[in-house]
Amino acid sequence: MKIDREFWENLDISVDDVIDLEKTGKRLVVRLSNKLKHSPGWLEILNEILKKKYDSLKELLQHLYVFRKGEFYKIYFLAEFAELVDRNSIKNRLPEEIKKKYENDINNMKINYDALLPLIFKLNKDIVTNIWYDHLINRSRLKPYRSTNKIDVKEFFDKLERKIVEEFFVDLKNDNTIRRTPKVWWFEKRDEKIKIFVRLETARRRSIHQVTRNTFLKTAGDRILIIHDKGNRLDVLAKESDTVAKWAGILVSKGTGKKISYEYINQEIESTNIKNFIDKVRNNEISGIKLLGFERKNAPVANSPTIKLESKDAESIGDSIKELDKEHGLQLISDIQDIPNITVGIKGKLYKLSLVTSNGMTTILFDNRNLSEDEKDTVRQLLHNTIREK
Repeated sequence: MKIDREFWENLDISVDDVIDLEKTGKRLVVRLSNKLKHSPGWLEILNEILKKKYDSLKELLQHLYVFRKGEFYKIYFLAEFAELVDRNSIKNRLPEEIKKKYENDINNMKINYDALLPLIFKLNKDIVTNIWYDHLINRSRLKPYRSTNKIDVKEFFDKLERKIVEEFFVDLKNDNTIRRTPKVWWFEKRDEKIKIFVRLETARRRSIHQVTRNTFLKTAGDRILIIHDKGNRLDVLAKESDTVAKWAGILVSKGTGKKISYEYINQEIESTNIKNFIDKVRNNEISGIKLLGFERKNAPVANSPTIKLESKDAESIGDSIKELDKEHGLQLISDIQDIPNITVGIKGKLYKLSLVTSNGMTTILFDNRNLSEDEKDTVRQLLHNTIREK
Protein backbone atom coordinates (compact mmCIF):
# COMPACT_ATOMS: atom_id res chain seq x y z
CA MET A 1 0.00 0.00 0.00
CA LYS A 2 1.51 3.31 -1.11
CA ILE A 3 0.48 6.60 0.51
CA ASP A 4 1.86 9.95 -0.59
CA ARG A 5 2.16 11.16 2.99
CA GLU A 6 3.78 14.51 2.19
CA PHE A 7 1.09 15.43 -0.33
CA TRP A 8 -1.81 14.80 2.05
CA GLU A 9 -0.18 16.26 5.13
CA ASN A 10 0.57 19.47 3.19
CA LEU A 11 -3.22 19.70 2.79
CA ASP A 12 -3.74 19.39 6.56
CA ILE A 13 -4.90 15.77 6.27
CA SER A 14 -3.59 13.61 9.12
CA VAL A 15 -2.52 10.31 7.55
CA ASP A 16 -1.67 8.77 10.91
CA ASP A 17 -5.11 9.52 12.36
CA VAL A 18 -6.72 7.44 9.62
CA ILE A 19 -4.19 4.62 9.97
CA ASP A 20 -4.73 4.63 13.75
CA LEU A 21 -8.47 4.18 13.20
CA GLU A 22 -7.75 1.00 11.29
CA LYS A 23 -5.31 -0.26 13.92
CA THR A 24 -7.88 0.17 16.67
CA GLY A 25 -10.46 -1.86 14.79
CA LYS A 26 -12.64 0.99 13.56
CA ARG A 27 -14.61 0.08 10.47
CA LEU A 28 -13.13 2.40 7.87
CA VAL A 29 -15.49 1.27 5.11
CA VAL A 30 -18.54 2.12 7.21
CA ARG A 31 -17.00 5.43 8.30
CA LEU A 32 -16.20 6.45 4.74
CA SER A 33 -19.58 5.31 3.45
CA ASN A 34 -21.27 7.47 6.09
CA LYS A 35 -19.09 10.45 5.13
CA LEU A 36 -20.10 10.21 1.48
CA LYS A 37 -23.72 9.05 1.54
CA HIS A 38 -25.15 12.56 1.95
CA SER A 39 -23.14 13.94 -0.99
CA PRO A 40 -24.61 12.73 -4.30
CA GLY A 41 -22.36 11.58 -7.11
CA TRP A 42 -19.57 9.67 -5.40
CA LEU A 43 -20.86 6.24 -6.46
CA GLU A 44 -21.30 7.29 -10.08
CA ILE A 45 -17.89 8.95 -10.29
CA LEU A 46 -16.04 6.08 -8.59
CA ASN A 47 -17.80 3.51 -10.80
CA GLU A 48 -16.63 5.48 -13.82
CA ILE A 49 -13.02 5.75 -12.63
CA LEU A 50 -12.81 2.07 -11.64
CA LYS A 51 -14.86 0.90 -14.64
CA LYS A 52 -17.24 -0.93 -12.28
CA LYS A 53 -21.05 -1.08 -11.93
CA TYR A 54 -21.65 -1.29 -8.20
CA ASP A 55 -25.18 -0.46 -7.03
CA SER A 56 -23.99 0.29 -3.50
CA LEU A 57 -21.33 2.78 -2.44
CA LYS A 58 -20.54 0.62 0.57
CA GLU A 59 -19.93 -2.43 -1.67
CA LEU A 60 -17.63 -0.44 -3.91
CA LEU A 61 -15.62 0.87 -0.97
CA GLN A 62 -15.41 -2.64 0.49
CA HIS A 63 -13.95 -3.87 -2.81
CA LEU A 64 -11.32 -1.12 -2.73
CA TYR A 65 -10.50 -1.80 0.91
CA VAL A 66 -9.85 -5.49 0.22
CA PHE A 67 -8.21 -5.38 -3.21
CA ARG A 68 -6.92 -1.84 -3.72
CA LYS A 69 -6.08 -0.47 -0.28
CA GLY A 70 -4.03 2.46 -1.61
CA GLU A 71 -6.98 3.59 -3.75
CA PHE A 72 -9.29 3.27 -0.75
CA TYR A 73 -7.07 5.50 1.36
CA LYS A 74 -6.92 8.07 -1.43
CA ILE A 75 -10.73 8.26 -1.51
CA TYR A 76 -10.78 8.52 2.30
CA PHE A 77 -8.31 11.42 2.23
CA LEU A 78 -10.28 13.15 -0.55
CA ALA A 79 -13.43 12.82 1.57
CA GLU A 80 -11.58 14.41 4.51
CA PHE A 81 -10.33 17.13 2.16
CA ALA A 82 -13.89 17.79 0.93
CA GLU A 83 -14.94 18.50 4.53
CA LEU A 84 -12.20 21.13 4.87
CA VAL A 85 -12.61 23.23 1.72
CA ASP A 86 -15.42 25.46 0.49
CA ARG A 87 -17.40 24.53 -2.62
CA ASN A 88 -16.43 27.71 -4.49
CA SER A 89 -12.78 26.69 -4.37
CA ILE A 90 -13.63 23.40 -6.11
CA LYS A 91 -16.01 25.03 -8.56
CA ASN A 92 -13.53 27.72 -9.65
CA ARG A 93 -10.80 25.13 -10.32
CA LEU A 94 -12.96 22.61 -12.13
CA PRO A 95 -11.21 21.60 -15.39
CA GLU A 96 -13.25 22.52 -18.45
CA GLU A 97 -13.48 18.93 -19.70
CA ILE A 98 -14.99 17.76 -16.39
CA LYS A 99 -17.25 20.80 -16.15
CA LYS A 100 -18.71 20.23 -19.63
CA LYS A 101 -19.31 16.54 -19.02
CA TYR A 102 -21.09 16.93 -15.67
CA GLU A 103 -22.62 20.41 -15.91
CA ASN A 104 -26.19 19.16 -16.24
CA ASP A 105 -25.82 16.69 -13.36
CA ILE A 106 -24.37 19.46 -11.19
CA ASN A 107 -27.18 21.87 -12.06
CA ASN A 108 -29.75 19.14 -11.35
CA MET A 109 -28.00 18.38 -8.03
CA LYS A 110 -27.33 14.78 -9.02
CA ILE A 111 -23.63 15.34 -8.40
CA ASN A 112 -21.97 17.57 -5.81
CA TYR A 113 -18.76 19.41 -6.61
CA ASP A 114 -16.89 17.45 -3.95
CA ALA A 115 -17.79 14.17 -5.67
CA LEU A 116 -15.71 15.33 -8.63
CA LEU A 117 -12.52 15.42 -6.54
CA PRO A 118 -11.45 11.87 -7.54
CA LEU A 119 -11.71 12.87 -11.21
CA ILE A 120 -9.76 16.07 -10.58
CA PHE A 121 -7.10 14.13 -8.67
CA LYS A 122 -6.80 11.57 -11.48
CA LEU A 123 -6.45 14.29 -14.11
CA ASN A 124 -3.91 16.37 -12.17
CA LYS A 125 -3.44 16.23 -8.42
CA ASP A 126 -1.79 19.68 -8.50
CA ILE A 127 -5.30 21.07 -9.04
CA VAL A 128 -6.26 19.64 -5.63
CA THR A 129 -3.35 21.59 -4.13
CA ASN A 130 -4.54 24.75 -5.88
CA ILE A 131 -8.06 24.20 -4.50
CA TRP A 132 -6.56 24.05 -1.01
CA TYR A 133 -4.74 27.37 -1.36
CA ASP A 134 -7.77 29.03 -2.95
CA HIS A 135 -9.72 27.92 0.13
CA LEU A 136 -7.07 29.35 2.48
CA ILE A 137 -7.15 32.67 0.62
CA ASN A 138 -10.95 32.79 0.48
CA ARG A 139 -11.32 32.29 4.23
CA SER A 140 -8.67 34.90 5.07
CA ARG A 141 -9.21 38.57 5.81
CA LEU A 142 -7.12 40.44 3.27
CA LYS A 143 -6.14 44.10 3.31
CA PRO A 144 -5.94 46.04 0.02
CA TYR A 145 -2.88 48.09 -0.99
CA ARG A 146 -1.95 50.06 -4.10
CA SER A 147 1.33 51.21 -5.61
CA THR A 148 2.27 54.78 -4.72
CA ASN A 149 2.82 55.49 -8.44
CA LYS A 150 0.95 54.16 -11.46
CA ILE A 151 3.01 51.29 -12.89
CA ASP A 152 2.90 48.53 -15.48
CA VAL A 153 5.16 45.59 -14.61
CA LYS A 154 3.46 42.99 -16.81
CA GLU A 155 6.75 42.16 -18.55
CA PHE A 156 8.38 41.39 -15.19
CA PHE A 157 5.39 39.31 -14.13
CA ASP A 158 5.57 37.27 -17.34
CA LYS A 159 9.13 36.26 -16.45
CA LEU A 160 8.51 35.69 -12.74
CA GLU A 161 8.77 32.05 -11.66
CA ARG A 162 8.60 30.23 -8.35
CA LYS A 163 12.38 29.74 -8.23
CA ILE A 164 12.91 33.50 -8.48
CA VAL A 165 10.50 34.09 -5.61
CA GLU A 166 12.18 31.43 -3.48
CA GLU A 167 15.59 33.01 -4.09
CA PHE A 168 14.11 36.41 -3.26
CA PHE A 169 13.00 35.24 0.18
CA VAL A 170 16.40 33.65 0.81
CA ASP A 171 17.94 37.07 0.07
CA LEU A 172 15.51 38.78 2.47
CA LYS A 173 16.60 36.35 5.19
CA ASN A 174 20.32 36.76 4.39
CA ASP A 175 20.22 40.57 4.54
CA ASN A 176 18.15 40.50 7.77
CA THR A 177 15.08 42.11 6.19
CA ILE A 178 13.37 38.98 7.54
CA ARG A 179 14.92 37.64 10.74
CA ARG A 180 12.80 34.49 10.95
CA THR A 181 12.97 31.62 8.48
CA PRO A 182 10.58 31.99 5.51
CA LYS A 183 9.49 29.31 3.04
CA VAL A 184 7.45 29.66 -0.16
CA TRP A 185 4.72 27.02 0.03
CA TRP A 186 2.75 27.97 -3.07
CA PHE A 187 3.22 30.20 -6.07
CA GLU A 188 0.87 30.74 -8.99
CA LYS A 189 0.40 33.00 -11.98
CA ARG A 190 -3.26 32.96 -13.02
CA ASP A 191 -5.79 35.45 -14.39
CA GLU A 192 -3.08 38.15 -14.51
CA LYS A 193 -2.47 37.73 -10.79
CA ILE A 194 0.64 36.66 -8.92
CA LYS A 195 -0.27 34.65 -5.82
CA ILE A 196 2.37 33.82 -3.24
CA PHE A 197 1.78 31.83 -0.06
CA VAL A 198 4.64 32.00 2.45
CA ARG A 199 5.15 30.50 5.87
CA LEU A 200 7.16 32.46 8.41
CA GLU A 201 8.72 30.79 11.42
CA THR A 202 7.59 32.03 14.83
CA ALA A 203 10.10 33.88 16.99
CA ARG A 204 9.59 31.61 19.99
CA ARG A 205 8.98 27.91 20.41
CA ARG A 206 5.48 26.80 21.17
CA SER A 207 4.56 24.27 23.82
CA ILE A 208 3.00 21.11 22.34
CA HIS A 209 1.25 19.16 25.12
CA GLN A 210 1.79 15.45 24.64
CA VAL A 211 0.59 12.73 27.00
CA THR A 212 4.09 11.87 28.23
CA ARG A 213 5.81 15.26 28.05
CA ASN A 214 5.74 18.82 26.76
CA THR A 215 7.55 19.34 23.48
CA PHE A 216 8.64 22.81 22.38
CA LEU A 217 8.63 23.49 18.64
CA LYS A 218 8.99 26.52 16.43
CA THR A 219 5.77 26.64 14.44
CA ALA A 220 4.95 28.95 11.53
CA GLY A 221 2.33 31.46 10.49
CA ASP A 222 0.96 32.04 7.00
CA ARG A 223 1.54 35.14 4.88
CA ILE A 224 -0.34 35.81 1.64
CA LEU A 225 0.53 38.16 -1.23
CA ILE A 226 -1.68 38.69 -4.30
CA ILE A 227 -0.28 41.19 -6.81
CA HIS A 228 -2.54 42.21 -9.69
CA ASP A 229 -3.67 45.06 -11.96
CA LYS A 230 -0.24 45.11 -13.69
CA GLY A 231 1.42 45.50 -10.30
CA ASN A 232 -0.71 48.43 -9.15
CA ARG A 233 -2.80 46.48 -6.66
CA LEU A 234 -1.81 44.23 -3.79
CA ASP A 235 -3.87 42.16 -1.34
CA VAL A 236 -2.14 40.77 1.74
CA LEU A 237 -3.17 38.85 4.83
CA ALA A 238 -4.19 41.26 7.56
CA LYS A 239 -1.51 40.02 9.99
CA GLU A 240 1.69 42.11 9.66
CA SER A 241 0.21 43.50 6.46
CA ASP A 242 2.50 46.54 6.22
CA THR A 243 5.57 44.32 6.53
CA VAL A 244 4.31 41.95 3.82
CA ALA A 245 3.45 44.91 1.58
CA LYS A 246 7.06 46.05 2.01
CA TRP A 247 8.27 42.63 0.81
CA ALA A 248 6.09 42.97 -2.29
CA GLY A 249 7.54 46.41 -3.00
CA ILE A 250 11.10 45.06 -2.73
CA LEU A 251 10.26 42.09 -5.00
CA VAL A 252 8.79 44.27 -7.75
CA SER A 253 11.53 46.90 -7.36
CA LYS A 254 14.26 44.30 -7.76
CA GLY A 255 12.57 42.79 -10.80
CA THR A 256 11.99 46.10 -12.60
CA GLY A 257 14.88 48.25 -11.43
CA LYS A 258 12.36 50.91 -10.35
CA LYS A 259 11.59 52.11 -6.85
CA ILE A 260 8.13 50.75 -6.07
CA SER A 261 6.21 50.69 -2.80
CA TYR A 262 2.66 49.95 -1.72
CA GLU A 263 0.34 51.92 0.56
CA TYR A 264 -2.76 50.74 2.37
CA ILE A 265 -6.03 51.72 0.73
CA ASN A 266 -7.82 53.31 3.61
CA GLN A 267 -11.54 53.10 2.93
CA GLU A 268 -12.05 56.54 4.45
CA ILE A 269 -15.18 58.40 3.42
CA GLU A 270 -16.88 61.57 4.60
CA SER A 271 -19.27 60.68 7.40
CA THR A 272 -22.14 62.50 5.70
CA ASN A 273 -21.82 60.06 2.78
CA ILE A 274 -22.06 57.12 5.18
CA LYS A 275 -25.15 58.61 6.82
CA ASN A 276 -26.77 59.17 3.42
CA PHE A 277 -25.95 55.57 2.44
CA ILE A 278 -27.53 54.13 5.61
CA ASP A 279 -30.60 56.34 5.15
CA LYS A 280 -31.02 55.18 1.55
CA VAL A 281 -30.58 51.51 2.43
CA ARG A 282 -32.98 51.88 5.35
CA ASN A 283 -35.57 53.39 3.01
CA ASN A 284 -35.02 50.66 0.38
CA GLU A 285 -33.80 53.25 -2.13
CA ILE A 286 -30.78 51.25 -3.31
CA SER A 287 -31.67 48.32 -5.53
CA GLY A 288 -30.20 45.03 -4.41
CA ILE A 289 -29.03 46.16 -0.94
CA LYS A 290 -30.96 45.67 2.31
CA LEU A 291 -30.18 46.85 5.83
CA LEU A 292 -30.17 43.65 7.92
CA GLY A 293 -28.27 44.68 11.04
CA PHE A 294 -27.56 47.85 12.96
CA GLU A 295 -25.75 48.78 16.16
CA ARG A 296 -25.94 52.12 17.95
CA LYS A 297 -23.81 53.06 20.98
CA ASN A 298 -24.81 55.78 23.46
CA ALA A 299 -28.48 55.56 22.49
CA PRO A 300 -30.42 58.68 23.61
CA VAL A 301 -32.29 56.98 26.45
CA ALA A 302 -31.55 56.47 30.16
CA ASN A 303 -28.03 55.18 30.87
CA SER A 304 -27.02 55.53 27.19
CA PRO A 305 -27.09 51.80 26.33
CA THR A 306 -26.01 50.11 23.10
CA ILE A 307 -28.96 49.14 20.93
CA LYS A 308 -28.52 46.29 18.47
CA LEU A 309 -31.10 45.33 15.83
CA GLU A 310 -30.85 42.18 13.75
CA SER A 311 -33.03 41.00 10.89
CA LYS A 312 -35.25 37.98 11.06
CA ASP A 313 -35.50 35.88 7.88
CA ALA A 314 -33.33 38.34 5.90
CA GLU A 315 -36.00 41.06 6.03
CA SER A 316 -34.96 44.70 6.08
CA ILE A 317 -34.93 46.38 9.50
CA GLY A 318 -35.56 49.80 7.93
CA ASP A 319 -39.18 49.96 9.13
CA SER A 320 -38.07 48.98 12.65
CA ILE A 321 -35.65 51.90 12.81
CA LYS A 322 -38.29 54.26 11.41
CA GLU A 323 -40.76 53.14 14.08
CA LEU A 324 -38.23 53.62 16.88
CA ASP A 325 -37.45 57.08 15.52
CA LYS A 326 -41.08 58.11 15.04
CA GLU A 327 -42.74 56.53 18.07
CA HIS A 328 -39.91 56.96 20.59
CA GLY A 329 -37.91 59.83 19.13
CA LEU A 330 -34.63 57.86 19.23
CA GLN A 331 -33.10 59.19 15.98
CA LEU A 332 -30.72 56.23 15.88
CA ILE A 333 -28.87 57.38 12.75
CA SER A 334 -28.29 60.92 13.99
CA ASP A 335 -24.60 60.44 14.85
CA ILE A 336 -22.41 58.18 12.68
CA GLN A 337 -19.69 58.28 15.34
CA ASP A 338 -21.92 56.12 17.55
CA ILE A 339 -22.58 53.49 14.84
CA PRO A 340 -19.83 50.87 15.03
CA ASN A 341 -21.43 48.19 12.82
CA ILE A 342 -24.04 47.66 10.16
CA THR A 343 -24.93 44.49 8.27
CA VAL A 344 -26.14 44.68 4.68
CA GLY A 345 -27.69 42.04 2.46
CA ILE A 346 -26.50 41.89 -1.14
CA LYS A 347 -27.93 39.29 -3.49
CA GLY A 348 -29.09 37.14 -0.60
CA LYS A 349 -25.79 37.21 1.33
CA LEU A 350 -24.90 39.04 4.54
CA TYR A 351 -21.88 41.35 4.79
CA LYS A 352 -20.79 43.01 8.00
CA LEU A 353 -19.25 46.49 7.81
CA SER A 354 -17.38 47.95 10.78
CA LEU A 355 -17.33 51.76 10.95
CA VAL A 356 -14.67 53.83 12.71
CA THR A 357 -15.43 57.58 12.69
CA SER A 358 -13.19 60.47 13.68
CA ASN A 359 -13.20 64.17 12.76
CA GLY A 360 -15.97 63.81 10.22
CA MET A 361 -14.34 60.92 8.34
CA THR A 362 -15.37 57.26 8.53
CA THR A 363 -13.16 54.26 7.83
CA ILE A 364 -14.98 51.17 6.58
CA LEU A 365 -13.57 47.79 7.56
CA PHE A 366 -15.09 45.07 5.43
CA ASP A 367 -15.03 41.57 6.94
CA ASN A 368 -14.05 39.60 3.83
CA ARG A 369 -13.31 36.19 5.30
CA ASN A 370 -14.85 33.07 3.76
CA LEU A 371 -15.46 34.80 0.43
CA SER A 372 -13.97 34.06 -2.96
CA GLU A 373 -11.61 36.65 -4.41
CA ASP A 374 -14.12 37.58 -7.12
CA GLU A 375 -16.86 38.07 -4.55
CA LYS A 376 -14.60 40.26 -2.41
CA ASP A 377 -13.76 42.46 -5.39
CA THR A 378 -17.42 42.71 -6.46
CA VAL A 379 -18.69 43.69 -3.00
CA ARG A 380 -15.87 46.18 -2.40
CA GLN A 381 -16.54 47.88 -5.73
CA LEU A 382 -20.31 47.97 -5.21
CA LEU A 383 -19.93 49.54 -1.76
CA HIS A 384 -17.30 51.95 -3.05
CA ASN A 385 -19.58 53.18 -5.84
CA THR A 386 -22.82 53.20 -3.85
CA ILE A 387 -21.56 54.97 -0.72
CA ARG A 388 -19.92 57.72 -2.73
CA GLU A 389 -23.11 58.47 -4.68
CA LYS A 390 -24.69 61.76 -3.72
